[in-house]
This record gives sequence, structure tokens and C-alpha cells, in this order.
Amino acid sequence: MLGIEQMYSQKHINHVVVGIFLISNLVSFPVTAQPDTTTALIEEIVVSARKREELLKDVPVSVTAFTGDVIEKLGMEDIEDTYGVVPGMYFTGNLLAPTQNFRQLVIRGVGANSQLEPSVATIIDGVYAPSIAFDMDFLDVERIEILKGPQGSLFGRNTEGGALNIVTRKPDEEVRAKFNALYDEFNTFSAAGSLSGPISEQNRLYGKFVAMYSQTDGFINNNTSVDSDRVVNNVTATPIPREFGHKSIARKDMDESDKHGLAGGLRWILSDDVEVNIALDYSHFGGGDQAPGPLAGCKCYTIDTDAQFDHDSENFGVSVTLDWDMPFGTLTSITGWRDVENSTPFDMDGVVNSPVAPFSARVGNIHDFDFRQTIFSEELRLASKDGSAFNWLIGLYYFDEQNDSDRWYNFPNTDDPGGAAPQQLLDGLWNEQVVNIDRKGGAVFGQAGYNFNEKFEISAGARYSYEEAEVEALEIFAIPGANFGLPSDFTSLFSGWPDFVTPHEDRASWNDFSPMISGKYYWTDNIMTYVTWSKGFKAGSYQKAPVVPADVKPIAPEGIESLEFGAKAVFFDRRLSIDVAGYFLDLKDMQLQSAIISGGLVTSAITNAASAEVEGIEAAVILRPVSQFTLTASFGWTDTEFVDYQINPVGTTIVDRSGDSFPNTPEYTFHASAEYVHPIGYKDWRLSAYLSYRHVDETYVGSNSISVDPIIDVPDWEQLDLKFSIEAEKWRLTAFADNLTDEYIVLTRWNPFFIEPNLSYLKNRVAPPRRIGVSITYSY
Repeated sequence: MLGIEQMYSQKHINHVVVGIFLISNLVSFPVTAQPDTTTALIEEIVVSARKREELLKDVPVSVTAFTGDVIEKLGMEDIEDTYGVVPGMYFTGNLLAPTQNFRQLVIRGVGANSQLEPSVATIIDGVYAPSIAFDMDFLDVERIEILKGPQGSLFGRNTEGGALNIVTRKPDEEVRAKFNALYDEFNTFSAAGSLSGPISEQNRLYGKFVAMYSQTDGFINNNTSVDSDRVVNNVTATPIPREFGHKSIARKDMDESDKHGLAGGLRWILSDDVEVNIALDYSHFGGGDQAPGPLAGCKCYTIDTDAQFDHDSENFGVSVTLDWDMPFGTLTSITGWRDVENSTPFDMDGVVNSPVAPFSARVGNIHDFDFRQTIFSEELRLASKDGSAFNWLIGLYYFDEQNDSDRWYNFPNTDDPGGAAPQQLLDGLWNEQVVNIDRKGGAVFGQAGYNFNEKFEISAGARYSYEEAEVEALEIFAIPGANFGLPSDFTSLFSGWPDFVTPHEDRASWNDFSPMISGKYYWTDNIMTYVTWSKGFKAGSYQKAPVVPADVKPIAPEGIESLEFGAKAVFFDRRLSIDVAGYFLDLKDMQLQSAIISGGLVTSAITNAASAEVEGIEAAVILRPVSQFTLTASFGWTDTEFVDYQINPVGTTIVDRSGDSFPNTPEYTFHASAEYVHPIGYKDWRLSAYLSYRHVDETYVGSNSISVDPIIDVPDWEQLDLKFSIEAEKWRLTAFADNLTDEYIVLTRWNPFFIEPNLSYLKNRVAPPRRIGVSITYSY
């Protein structure tokens, strides 16, 4: 284990010195401009990063926040719109499937695996949600907060990388209505509406209702599912529709999809001291989800294979929050429940258009992945009232989570006239993996801070967590053993499973103590520097794809130790805002996925990297010299390294990855934007132009454990977006061009080693080409 004291190598000391030098120069920034009362000031954002409402500039934690107005104005539809915008943040995929139910956030390199529990939690109105939990996009949101670094003392499990904190808008006595619609050149149409206000003013009961619908034809053409014959290499070929799926047989476009959702809320003020808020949301997604994607290297938006994933997801959640103001503090109870169901079937034979066999006759090779998560949670906390030099918070937390997965595939016919002999050996293989994990746990936590004077505050917190997991796992398979020199009719019975119905059971428990201490100092009213040391952890778990009973064994929790120092400052009477942060991270038992060979089959497994280190710098600047013009810029540098990481993919083979960087972690991210607003002179109408540029450095996927899981480079990318709007008090009409320069943007790559004719195809997940469209918003 590498302790925090071992971080202070000479290299780290040098970086600390540089960081202190930068902050000291920042603190001495000359403030000579005189206030201009005609200039609009930079908005002060209120966040709840420490589970109490504070101004963003006063929080000794690195946070990127977007208000609901900014989200709407910039057209941010979901978290993918923040890649490259939020310093040091990206996403990760999975070996088993490239669909959205396996995507998780990576912050500062933490979370570079997505098969198990996330390292960056999603919190919705104070309720921890499963990794695939929120599919309502950023609809009717008051703000989103992206908290960086371990948040274990207050937010708990699976927040070692940070947290995505989503705060939805509460209804009140004001009647509000909003409607927006969007259309783009990919035949994308979306519409959303919301209505909120008083239900009974006498009883102080308020409500809201939100509805949304969207559909798109997508931008990736599927040449194997078109409605008419076509000629390829002078051969007339009859297109082959996918063999089954969610309403998507013979879809033309691989990323064609539709989504709808509903949300509602009730707010009941029982008295001046007691308030109850109830929130519900439901969403459904169905479609191709751009998986597995175009062939890597083609720089195209066309696929010539019918190995397409259908993704069908239903998501329902409810939370009840009670706040009781008492003389000595505020008691808060948050009860939450969420149920997420996913089905991801796809045609697994991967028929590919090739000169030898434009469309081969292989049929019936099917894969299906069904997944369900339910979680119940209860948090009870008591917090001091504002206004005292001493502030404190104590709390209790309990959760009960059920995680069920069923992965099934069948290869009755993999003969390939195109000459891919290796896959012909799989004829007759069938397999089913069932893994049910039941988790329960609880925690006690607290945090306290003391303002010694108006300049200096120190705070400390800690959380003790206990968690246990029970697993039932069953692997049923049969392979054409004779083709591999194995007994004929080789089945899972030869691998130690007692029969085809009895699962292997196991149970494990873990506990963790996550402390935090932070100090901040105000050099002036508008310049604050801080230092925060914290620990966090990601829960232990079990393999999602076991092959033999020995695979059903617990995986150790992942732990992290973090040291962060930073500065937050505003100048020129809130016309210039600067945030700077530097950090060192020490990870132990890092959970990482790789391909291994178990029981004679290739499967995906999780192993623990003994130790790893991360260091980096982040900065964000907002400048508004006059009320009509705003400039922003952000930069992130993330340097990652496996200090001790060895993979044992098969037998006595050892693959040493020590010294390598992390996957799914661009070293550099950069973003800059400019906005100009010009009054028209007619009533309150105005024109605005918004230009945004972002750059994301190259990264990679894969583990290099065995030949079918190589290191695959993901190239760097950049994107330029342009928006023009005409606005009035209640209306906004926007014309937009995303990816204005029509760059071919590869977000990540997926290696479908278990499908396609010759087991060597790489697939791109790509961002849209230049996308032109319009949107309109009406607010009342």
C-alpha cells in the first residue's frame, strides 16, 4: 500500500512548489479596475456539495456547476455534452457490451472500469442511484454539480472519484410553464413541457408535472437492414434484417431510437418548520444506441454488419424528503427507491459485407443481456443552523440493493463462406450466465467546521461504512469440444458446476473508515485558498461473467487517498472568476477489467491493481468585461500511472502493466467559449451568438492481457459548436450547428472479439458529424 506520505517524492514536491507559486501569484493579482454599475456581474451559484447550501466560491472542494438556465441556454441534453467541457472528466465502457447501461463517468482517472460498481456516483435529489439510473436527461433541473475527488465522508459509497449531483426544481407559489422543441437534420425531434405552481394555496401544497418525448433516425446508416436490394461488388444482395430485437427489425439506421419520460413532484409545507417533498420520474429508451459502431479506420458513418445491439431500458424512481426546522438544527429524512430494467439483445453472428461473401447465410446466432437493479435507501441527518461560527452535521444511512443479470448466447451456425475458419469451430456453442447479487449496508457519518475568524475555517468529517453482499451465480454452457480436442458434448459439468440448475453461493462483507480534513483561508473577501485531504472507497463485489465456480469469489474494495489544494477568486467586482486546483491521488486495490481465459472460454474478469497514482491540475476562468460579452475557458491535466499492476490471464502467464497510464483517461482537456448578446431595440428582444471549442486528448481502451483484448488507441478530438438565438422575455429561438467543422470524432472504441467473422474487428463509438438544427422554447 502506498500511503499519502509516499506521494512526496522529489517530483511531487516540485509540483507542489509550482502549485503554491501559481496560487501565490493568483492571490497577488492586481485589482485596479473600478466598478462599473452598468456591467452585469458573474452569477453566484449556490451548491450543496457539503450537504448545506453555500456559494460555489466558498466551498473548499473542486466543483463544476451548471444552473438550469445555463443548461437550457447552451442546449445541454445529457452528461455527454459535458465531455471536454468539465476538466479531467471522461467516460468508460465495458468489454461485454458498448451500450449506455455500461457507461460510467471517469473523473481524474478514477473509475476506469465499468463492469462493477461505479467510482463516480449519481445522486438525484439526495438519493444515491444505480450506475445506469437517470435517463431523463437534464430536464427541469435546477442545477447539476460535478464534485471531484473523494466524497466519502458525506456522500458515502462509490464516490471515490467524485459525484454527479443532480438537483431538480421544486414547485412553489409561482405558476411556471415551459415548452421546448428541437428538430435537426438527422430527423431528430424532441419535445418537452413542464408545469408547476400551487395546487392549494390555503394548504400550501404545490405540484409540478414534466413530460418529454424524443426520437431520431440517427446518423449511422445500416447497409444490412435497408428496405430494398442493393448491389455490392457487382453482386445483388438481399439485405438481412436483424433476427430479433426491440421494435427494431430492419431498422435503417443503427442509432435509431426513441425515448419518453414523465416526472412529477409535490411540495407540502405543513408548517413554518416542516416541509415534505415527493419526487417521481419514469423514462423509457428503446433503440440501436449506436452499438457496436462503424469499423475503426474507415472514418465513416456506415456499418456493413448486422451484429447490432438493441437497447431497451425502463427506469423508475421515487423519493420522499422531509425537512424539520428545530430550535437547535434541521432534521432531514430522505427515503428513496429506484428500479431499472435493461434488455440488450443483438444478432451475434456479425454478417459482414465482404468481396467474398457480401451477405452470408449464417442465421440464429443470438446474444441477450438482461439486467435489473433495484435499490432502497434511507438517510437521516441533523445539521446545525447557519449563522454560527461552529457548524456541524451528523447522519445515518441504510440501503438494500438487488442486482440481477442474465447473459445468454447461442451459436448454432457460425460457418463463414468468407473464410474465417477459427470461428467455424464455435458451431454449436451455447451459454447462459446468471448472477444475482443482494447488497445491504449502512453508515454513520458526520462533519464539523469552525470559523476561527472571518478569514480562516477548518472542517473535518468522517464516515464509517459497513456493507455485505450475497451472490448466487450459475454458468451453463456447452461447446463443440471435439473441435478443441476436448470430450464431445463438453458442458459446464466438466468445469465443476454440479448440474444445470444449482447456483454457486457466496457471501462477503466489507467495512471502511473514510475521514476528511479541510482548511480554507480568505486572503481578501474575494480570494480564498484551501487544502483538503480525504479518503474514500468503492465497494467490493463479484464477477459479472463467471465461467467456473472458482470465479465466484469476492473482489476487494478499491480505496483512495487524496490531497487537493486550490484557490477560488473573483476580481473586478465579480467580472472575473478564477478557480485553480492541484491534486495527488493514491489508489489501492484498483478494480480493473480485462479479458482472461477461464474454463477454456474467453471471458471478462475484474482484477485488483495493487496500487496506482494520479496527479493533475485543473483551472477554470470566466470573464465578463461588459454585460454583453462573456468569455470562459477551462483546462485539465491528468497524469496517471499503474505503480503495481499484474494480470494473470491464464495459467502461470503474467502480464505486467506497471508503469502504464490508465485507460479512458485523456491526459489533457481544454474548453473555451465566447458569448455576445446584443439588444435589438424592440421591447426586450435581443440577439445572441455563442461559440464553443473543446479539445480532448488521446487515450486508449483494452488491457493487453490476451490477444483478443489488445491496447487500442482512441485518437484525440476537437469540436467547434455555434449557436445563434433571438430571445424575448418568454421566447427563445435558436439555430445551432454542432461540430461546425465536421470533424470525425471517435469518443471510444470497442473490441467485439466474440463476434464477427475473423475475431479482429474494432468498432468506433462516434459523435455526430456536423449537426444543424433549430430549437424553440416558451416560458411562462
